[in-house]
Amino acid sequence: MKVKQAFLKFIAPQVPKEERVKAASGDFPPEAALAPGDRLTVMFVLTRDADSAVSAMAKKTIEEYPRYLLMAALEEPLDPLVIRHIIGARGKNESVMIMAALNPGIDEATLITIGQECNEEVANVLTADKEWLASKPFFIEALKKNQLLSKATIERIESGAAEEEEKEKQAEGS
Repeated sequence: MKVKQAFLKFIAPQVPKEERVKAASGDFPPEAALAPGDRLTVMFVLTRDADSAVSAMAKKTIEEYPRYLLMAALEEPLDPLVIRHIIGARGKNESVMIMAALNPGIDEATLITIGQECNEEVANVLTADKEWLASKPFFIEALKKNQLLSKATIERIESGAAEEEEKEKQAEGS
């Protein structure tokens, strides 16, 4: 994972523990002017801190992070590791699942996890964009393994994906 140089003043091992704990708790100085995604990234990196007090604080902060800030962060491109951590900590929330799935930084493995664990509402929202769905056939396969989805939902998703594939073939032939 690559981190911005500006984050080092919060995450570097030589930064005093008290300052790392403050950052892990989401307490950043106003002059830091960090975007929501940057704040979340710093807190994620601190979940891996060698000091257990710092890492525990960062994990707790992400678990309790206000949803509006989490949603704002998920609107920004995030590192796949950050998204994976968010899904692990907050992935039972429908809006978190949807925003994470649509984030350009999401990796295939995390998207598969979402597909296998989402409810009907999340599946319906994510599969409404047929173009997006057609570009992620592995997501359809993950949805098929999801015990929470009805057979009718899976059939609707598959037929929609097949229709989109047919449209693409026709467009290529024109």
